[in-house]
Amino acid sequence: DVVDAVVATWPDGGALESFLVRGFESPDAGALESAIVAAFGQPLSSPPHPDIAVHFDDDGSPWYSRCEVRTDDRRGVLRTIAVGIASARAEVHAARIAAESG
Repeated sequence: DVVDAVVATWPDGGALESFLVRGFESPDAGALESAIVAAFGQPLSSPPHPDIAVHFDDDGSPWYSRCEVRTDDRRGVLRTIAVGIASARAEVHAARIAAESG
């Protein structure tokens, strides 16, 4: 489970991502890394989550459109959001992801 995440990208293609996770079956960080790397070779797919609310704000920043996504927290919701953004070929400059109220 992703508890908290921060992501930033730069125009040259560089990216920095930091994820706080819990509940992974193995305490071995190498096993988690291997599972993530293996997933990179899979096609983008996600089960539907029709109750996700997405709001775009073109006035909140002079350089970018801001996007706020709200939904109940559950396993796989971050994947659904990421697949949607990637499928739309949108470029994310920075992201802040957090669960509220536990």
